Amino acid sequence: MAISQRDLNVGVKTFVTNGQHPDCQGILVPIGYDAERLAAGEALLERWLRAKATMKERGKAQMLATQAEQAAERAAQLEATALREAVRTLWMDDESTLALFDLVDYRRTSSRPAQRPNGATGESHDADNLTPSEATKKEDSSPTNGQGWVSDYRLRTPERVARWRVLLAMVDKLDEAKQAELATYGWDAAHVARALSLVEAYVLADAVQQQKVKAVEASRAAAKQAEQALRRWYTQAGRLTRSAIKRRVPPEQQAYMRGLLGV
Repeated sequence: MAISQRDLNVGVKTFVTNGQHPDCQGILVPIGYDAERLAAGEALLERWLRAKATMKERGKAQMLATQAEQAAERAAQLEATALREAVRTLWMDDESTLALFDLVDYRRTSSRPAQRPNGATGESHDADNLTPSEATKKEDSSPTNGQGWVSDYRLRTPERVARWRVLLAMVDKLDEAKQAELATYGWDAAHVARALSLVEAYVLADAVQQQKVKAVEASRAAAKQAEQALRRWYTQAGRLTRSAIKRRVPPEQQAYMRGLLGV
């Protein structure tokens, strides 16, 4: 069974440090483990430790990027939901307008009666306060599920972003009277522009998060490769050294010598 990473670290350090002692060199040099080869083992150890440190550092960076990406997604989703609710509430009987915003089959995940929109204050409905997984589960249980509307949370990021961009762009497609009415409930041109900026901020945050994920994957692969190389070196050194100890060291001193060299 392979030894733990902790034991690997301690074992190699012990071997390359104590192996430089003259008494140990008398055993190791004949089997090829002179100062140069011990230094090579120490270099492998340092390479592995650096790779592990890099992986840990990148892992923290990925965690922060993921948190930022989730916050950006949340902000954009709140705006998309708020606009849909505003349009649906103002023109719930105007199917052509609902169709323009892809809201003919749209249903809120909340069971509360619809209220007048409050886009100016950014106030959200129950559905906006759910996590993506909670929203998906709630929509799965909705009696209107399967009638055409697909939750944003079920879409891949590019599809979700495209839907949000189209949704916001449709405000400009309304006639002047409807644009003015929508603006009285907080959805003027400035608000639409801010909402679109949140969508683009999410796009950027998602791209950064994906880069961090790839960086972690690369560092994990490098750390694994470095560990495998170190394990091979240490396994070979241990086997050859134990064999040398059996042949060259008196039986009563063999356990001490194995402990001294960490093999």
